[in-house]
Amino acid sequence: MRRRRSIGAILMLYSISGLATILDTQNAHFSPDGYRISYYRSATPLEVEGGVTLTTEELSLQLLKHPETRLIDVQPVTWRNGIFIYDTPRQTLPNSIWLPNVGWGELEDHWIEYFAKHLFELSQGNRNHPIALFCTADCWMSWNAVKRAHSWGYTQLLWYAEGSDGWLEAGYALKDAHPEPLAVDALLYATGEVP
Repeated sequence: MRRRRSIGAILMLYSISGLATILDTQNAHFSPDGYRISYYRSATPLEVEGGVTLTTEELSLQLLKHPETRLIDVQPVTWRNGIFIYDTPRQTLPNSIWLPNVGWGELEDHWIEYFAKHLFELSQGNRNHPIALFCTADCWMSWNAVKRAHSWGYTQLLWYAEGSDGWLEAGYALKDAHPEPLAVDALLYATGEVP
């Protein structure tokens, strides 16, 4: 009887140790404040803090019932020395604005300023204005962007987790998009040219 308890205790310790390893590995993918910081192209959760998850059908209905809803594509793009580097325009949802790189888990100040400025302008300063954020399917960038906008006080955030992939797969048309440029002062700051 004593031997069975010992084996059971050992197995329980191995289980707890294995669970701790799994949790440590998962926590390594998140910043201390809860933003995803690695493996951005992987399965995403069903929910995001501060936002309502929408399917393609639900987003389509939202846009019909509330055409004032602003669409923000946060698909990242290479950026170097103040220039977005890409060969072809991004295929994205009609009537959306492309704000690349604002979904990284850890943002430099110029990206924070870029995102905050555009959120303010698109919502006309109304933090209750409906805003839908997306990128592609299985992309944590839009999840991070919703979470960040929520932390800034925006209350009507919609997360379209299926992104441009889901929109196209449902038979809806996409349009060519180019990134919104950085403001001159943010650009100077980002490139280190501010005295």
